[in-house]
Amino acid sequence: MPKRTSYRCGLLLLGAFYLNPTLGATELNPNCGAAIRADEGLAALTLHDKIALTQSKLADWLSRRSNGLVSRKEREKPDTLFMIHSGIPSFLRSYSPKGVVFRRYFSSKETLSAFLKDPKLIAGGTPYKKRPLDNRAKQFESDTYEDLNGIFLTTPTQKPKAVGMLYDVWVDIRVDESVGMAVLPSDDNQYTTFLIPADRGFELPVTEVLGSSLDTP
Repeated sequence: MPKRTSYRCGLLLLGAFYLNPTLGATELNPNCGAAIRADEGLAALTLHDKIALTQSKLADWLSRRSNGLVSRKEREKPDTLFMIHSGIPSFLRSYSPKGVVFRRYFSSKETLSAFLKDPKLIAGGTPYKKRPLDNRAKQFESDTYEDLNGIFLTTPTQKPKAVGMLYDVWVDIRVDESVGMAVLPSDDNQYTTFLIPADRGFELPVTEVLGSSLDTP
């Protein structure tokens, strides 16, 4: 396959993977060849291609920001109202990762050790959840924004519980300064979430590992 055709097929296949993981290359472009599938296109993409895709997805989010989200009630407890929102919230902002040290928390030392052997960020399938304020209000909301998916990061100033993690198991990293990134501040500015737009399974190499909780006694 010619190099240029392979590059184009990789981008097409990644788009296919996001929309429908079972979609084949020949259903998009007959020049790609019947043997290539969407998962193979993902593996073939360069870092430059992946960065371009995060930028494109971020631009799409920014263009669709709205105060008029479609919302539904998920379930209700005596002191908490759980809501799910469809659409891109107006509070989402773009953010430059240039020169910033980010922190990624892990569920165990074992998962952190595996990350350090192959430092790459992988997008999970859980969308952004705006954590409720810890105050004395009789009722507060917990909001899930189902269209905001990707790679979630925070900063070293944030404690694990502030971002929904149980254990103080972490790594401090830098990512490529050209990566598309959004910032999602809390209502009270007590914590901040950074989000690299991506769908489940998307992988992004880390530019630099600066240290981890395994380095401390």
